[in-house]
Amino acid sequence: DADLPRVEICLNGTWDTAIDVEGGGIPAVGWTPRRAPALPLAGQTPVTSIWYRHRHRIPREWVRPGRQFLLRVEKAGHYAAVYWNGRITGEHYGQFTPFESDVTGAIRGGETNEIAIYVHNASDKYVRPGAVITDPVVANAYRAATDIPYERNWTGLAGDITLHWRPAAHIADVFVIPSVRNKKLEVRVETAGASGLTIRSAVLDRDKAVLRLPGIAAETAGVSTVQAGWSNPVLWGPEPYGEPKLYV
Repeated sequence: DADLPRVEICLNGTWDTAIDVEGGGIPAVGWTPRRAPALPLAGQTPVTSIWYRHRHRIPREWVRPGRQFLLRVEKAGHYAAVYWNGRITGEHYGQFTPFESDVTGAIRGGETNEIAIYVHNASDKYVRPGAVITDPVVANAYRAATDIPYERNWTGLAGDITLHWRPAAHIADVFVIPSVRNKKLEVRVETAGASGLTIRSAVLDRDKAVLRLPGIAAETAGVSTVQAGWSNPVLWGPEPYGEPKLYV
């Protein structure tokens, strides 16, 4: 539904791939189909890099003002660069964390869009930003821990690939800090994409609000903090100290 405020579209499936081709520009030839995501490529003679390419039609009604599009990759090893319609939109180093690339400025509504992802192992200039590491022992420190050497030197997309949209003005993160000793609850809310928002928060027990925190004006994008006393929460724990109570 094009009117939904947040949507996640899974792009897993068969992608075109090109192995051990230099980065910096999407190759014109040499593509073969391969499942993505899949088990990473590893071996005694390592594959150092792999290009992935996929085409996806973006309906015109999806693209509208005030909407942000992101390509999310759950796991790529070790370096990844995202290209959308030939334009690089993001880079990431590290095989242990997911990442998002903002593709809003490159997406074309009503057309078939080309997505390309370049993935490289932890070596040379692809180990960390601004460094060229040719010593394999040093590069190994950035790879997965295993006592089988060739399994450390893997590359590829090994996690889900998804396309998301969300409002450009949105809550980016919420961090809740309870204090049993002080009988209070602190909430840190990070907003992005707009200023002048009003943040309202409450603690719910199923459908009932058991604590309402004061409203707070987020004058600028960033982190805003609000707190309130909470004298009688049901604590999570074994009897007689508490019970498995879940608040939202």
